[in-house]
Amino acid sequence: MTQTKTDIINLALAKLNLSLVDNVDYQPSTLKTQLSLIYDLCRKSLLSKGYWNFARREVLLSALSKKNEWYVLPDNVLTILKPEVKAMVGNIQGVEGRYVQFIDTLSNFVYIEDVQNVRLFESTFCEALTSYLASEYAIPFAQNEKFKVLYFNEYRLKLQKAISQDNINSQIS
Repeated sequence: MTQTKTDIINLALAKLNLSLVDNVDYQPSTLKTQLSLIYDLCRKSLLSKGYWNFARREVLLSALSKKNEWYVLPDNVLTILKPEVKAMVGNIQGVEGRYVQFIDTLSNFVYIEDVQNVRLFESTFCEALTSYLASEYAIPFAQNEKFKVLYFNEYRLKLQKAISQDNINSQIS
């Protein structure tokens, strides 16, 4: 069972017949930093593409004013699903945080959370992420274009599997 970010990275490296790494978050090296950066980009991309049930959240937001024009976003928002956004800013009048204005009246706010804790990932997400990483690691680390194509196709199949198992609520994009 996958327990850590390093476990997922090593599964991807093993697919490419590359040497495994020890904990990517400790004793940083150029290689570990590159592996970790690509991991984070792939994780966020994969979370954003599919509305994974483990990452889907629905909350009521706090209004900044009595007019209910601007709302404070949770810190961990990766993708907004509902409602449609009119405007988004980094801060308002020197107040820290992220704020959003909606086109319609806000009843509930649905979003994809930027889940980083691997233990919260569904197994189909881990499988898809591992294949996606192998595809992204293939050129810079294995210098193998065939691996890139092979593991990108495997990644697409893993997404199809997740959809068929109802782990995500969207079409593949």
